[in-house]
Amino acid sequence: MCIRDRYMGKLGFKGSKIVSANDNLDIGKVKMLQRIVPVDEDMQVILDDRNDVWQGSKNLVFTKPFYYFKESLSSNKKERQVIEKIEVRRKEDCYLYFAGHMLQRIHKAFFEVHNKKVKVDVRDIIQDLSANILDGVCVAFSGMHSKTIPETETHEWKLVEYLGGKCSGNSEDSNVSCIITNDFRKTHKIKKAMEDGKPILHYRWIFYSQMFFTKLSQKTFDLSSVPKEKIEDKDHIEASLITDNKELIDAEDARIVQLTIDKFTTGVKRTEPQEICQEDFKEFIEEKKLKLNEVDQ
Repeated sequence: MCIRDRYMGKLGFKGSKIVSANDNLDIGKVKMLQRIVPVDEDMQVILDDRNDVWQGSKNLVFTKPFYYFKESLSSNKKERQVIEKIEVRRKEDCYLYFAGHMLQRIHKAFFEVHNKKVKVDVRDIIQDLSANILDGVCVAFSGMHSKTIPETETHEWKLVEYLGGKCSGNSEDSNVSCIITNDFRKTHKIKKAMEDGKPILHYRWIFYSQMFFTKLSQKTFDLSSVPKEKIEDKDHIEASLITDNKELIDAEDARIVQLTIDKFTTGVKRTEPQEICQEDFKEFIEEKKLKLNEVDQ
């Protein structure tokens, strides 16, 4: 808090606009967007690795925790913990690279729709972009789930559907494009899939695709060519993700954004298509600022 109070004003931020969970002790350590931007939540995006403190806010894009320093702690004579040395905890972390692309998608989709004179809420944009990540993908699972519960009720099945993909209980279904498993065991199901040219992917492909907000290259998670131990090594995975996706990411950006734009602009009654000029854009932003200033006063 002392850093906030001392330096944020110099950077052009009002102290009251910088809020942490500790500022809300009276209401149970939750974060509230209204404390920062009291009006127009339809334009605000939250990135956080804690979804519980935001009380289910639809403005939230869940991120993975970022750890840079590894602290080695010991106790001194007064039994207080002190830092002996500081080391880099992780050698590789490429999340910010993908987060940048994700924010560009949200921004582009929001203003492309807005420019077509269609009323749009960024919360709907976030939800729809998420629902397009695995669009066109159909997966089957092998050796992943207990037979005591229906496969359709498993977390992985529901997650694939949430991300816009489809699942099949039959690995030989012609619509299935890949097999998801947790280990590379050459069962009849996997052998047949390989004969049909279907990739065998570690289940982490689904979770990393959700976390990085994009349909990641299957190359990084292909158990037929990458040992399981390497796929489960976070440093190895994150060192490979940018390299394996660099040539694909721009096309993925365009694909997902266009799907979202089409959804919000097709069949919607609106004024005649008209590009919003720079002056119109300035007026739009000034209107939002005016509302915020009225609240501050």
